[in-house]
Amino acid sequence: MREELQRVLRRIGRGRPQPSPYLAVLVADGDRMGAAISRIESAERHRGLSRALAEFSAQARRVVRDHSGVLVYAGGDDVLAFLPGDRCLACARELHEEFGERLREFGVDEVSPTLSVGIAIGHFMDPMEDLLDYGRTAEANAKRPSADDDGEDRNGLAVHLVKRGGAPITIRDAWTSGLDRRLEELVELINDRAVSGRVAYDLRRLADFYRGWERNEAQAAARADVLRVLDAKRPEGGGRTDEIRELVGHSIDAAPHPAVGIDRLSRQLLVAKMLAEIARQDASFDATSSRLMETT
Repeated sequence: MREELQRVLRRIGRGRPQPSPYLAVLVADGDRMGAAISRIESAERHRGLSRALAEFSAQARRVVRDHSGVLVYAGGDDVLAFLPGDRCLACARELHEEFGERLREFGVDEVSPTLSVGIAIGHFMDPMEDLLDYGRTAEANAKRPSADDDGEDRNGLAVHLVKRGGAPITIRDAWTSGLDRRLEELVELINDRAVSGRVAYDLRRLADFYRGWERNEAQAAARADVLRVLDAKRPEGGGRTDEIRELVGHSIDAAPHPAVGIDRLSRQLLVAKMLAEIARQDASFDATSSRLMETT
């Protein structure tokens, strides 16, 4: 059996597609847990909270496994896991929903505990301590917006892309904003050749151009310019124009200033481009590996 496995691995390695060298480190932590615990006045309620956290920990193990990940630990309201890059957003979303559902009854002043999730995408050759630091930094950003992002503290999702030889690319927003869905939509648009992932740097230059403008006078012009840039770099045969217009409109209108919205969209495109590349590379490797196993 060992010899057969070695033979298959050698065949996979000879000019065959390789899996992506990038993986996702997911670090999650509960919000407002101290306030929830301090308001509990009976032993029975304390036991109820402990049961809810234990149930969440058990579900976290299942959720990570269902998304092809490896759980390092899930203790109470803390989660640490390693995941494939193309499954990390869906896993984070399910963990957030599970936590909110199980802790709903322990809210304070009608505000239930929530789960902030940080995801760092790093290279597998980076030292383990660095990968863990990337994940913890993303989790801290999920709880508190940086100077580049507005929004309320906690109940956030942050995705940090840490490529070798470059500065980290960071994006963060509240779970209620639908950041995870927008990233998944951008991945689909890139895969369907409706949007080019290479346009992100053009958008960054456009953001710099609009920084000194008044918000109201920049709104319509910025939207038109972003659509022009996207259209100029669109791959041949790309479609889904209405979805692109809606995405651009949301990015600009939801931001405190159009320049901020354009810059966020550029960072989201860079992250989505990497997620799309990871998905394609892993899918090609899996398909090739399956065919080789069938013929061995």
